[in-house]
Amino acid sequence: MLKALTPKEEIFSEKVLPRTHEEKILADIWAELLHVTEVDIHTSFFSMGGDSLMVLQMVARLSELGYELPVGQIFTEATVVALAPFLAGKGEAADPLSVVLPLRPQGEGVPVFCIHPVLGISWSFKELVALLPSEHPVYALQDAGLLLNENSPETVEELIDIYLDEILKIHPHGPYCFVGWSMGGVIAHGLSAQLRARGEQIQMLAMLDSYPFEESHRNITLASEENVRLALQFLDIRTDPDRPEPKTAEEVAALFLEGIDISQIPQSAVYGQKDQSNLVKVFLQVTLRNMAMLQKYIPCKSDTDILFIRAAAKGGDASEGVRFDNPEQWKNYTSGRVMICEQAARHQDMLKTGNIEKISFILNDYLKKSREEGGGLPYGFPLNPSDSRCAHEVK
Repeated sequence: MLKALTPKEEIFSEKVLPRTHEEKILADIWAELLHVTEVDIHTSFFSMGGDSLMVLQMVARLSELGYELPVGQIFTEATVVALAPFLAGKGEAADPLSVVLPLRPQGEGVPVFCIHPVLGISWSFKELVALLPSEHPVYALQDAGLLLNENSPETVEELIDIYLDEILKIHPHGPYCFVGWSMGGVIAHGLSAQLRARGEQIQMLAMLDSYPFEESHRNITLASEENVRLALQFLDIRTDPDRPEPKTAEEVAALFLEGIDISQIPQSAVYGQKDQSNLVKVFLQVTLRNMAMLQKYIPCKSDTDILFIRAAAKGGDASEGVRFDNPEQWKNYTSGRVMICEQAARHQDMLKTGNIEKISFILNDYLKKSREEGGGLPYGFPLNPSDSRCAHEVK
């Protein structure tokens, strides 16, 4: 039986060293991987500098010692004190597809809520946690589990309502901080609008290459030849010369999934899908459903400032792909300011090593200045206006 994720209420300020046999085993492996001398049992593996490759090394090392540890559990709560019970056979597995992932529930600052792309899972944000200021708790929202269940949401509006309920349980009143990637930015805008209607403050609404469908294209078939061609350009996907070009939305989504590392999710936990090819089919289903919901969604008007980080590495003629690559259209949905920053990355690579560090620099600068100025897009942002990372503000 999978247990839903729940945020921890305790915040530990003093270092606590391993006490049990299992805690010491984990701590020794972490010390070796992270090149440290001591490991606090309440400190996240990722906050200490761990990454996905080290997770696989950790699991392999434990296997050599005769222990099994669910990979997905490490991404759920990566502390020695939380993982040690699994080595003793006493751990209760958390649901890797739970609506809320408490990536770092500790911290006294304003929580940062990260929202998924069309793939429907938010594990990619785990690497961002260690790069954000430690005082900010970090949670991620995802809908893959919802869409694979009965009575799943059928519209983005329904999904926003579900996420809003979860957010208010964690953080009943503002200010609020959002980071949405792809579809997640559109959802974050909707959440911000609802919270503003309640009189709450939005400290940060950051979009990572997020676009609503323009009104004139909401009724166009997703699988049309033109949409398929523009999607390939937008994602900068180059197929093998010996491989036929994708001609349907399903084929584009499948090709997109080939470049996504979904090995981090314990396959046995995803509704019994132990075979990798079956797992890909599951997330193909989720991706297509999210794309269909997104196409029908019309964002509401808000007054929230937007920090837009655009993935600049796109193929084809930029003007031709304006349907998918026009961040300035957000001025149609907010009376607030919109700052567009450019990153030399592909849309699907924004949270990969080499890109995520640069994005976190922008987010941290924004968080610092918005906190000093009481929320919203800081007028002194960025620190260096000539910095190429921040191209211009939409007027």
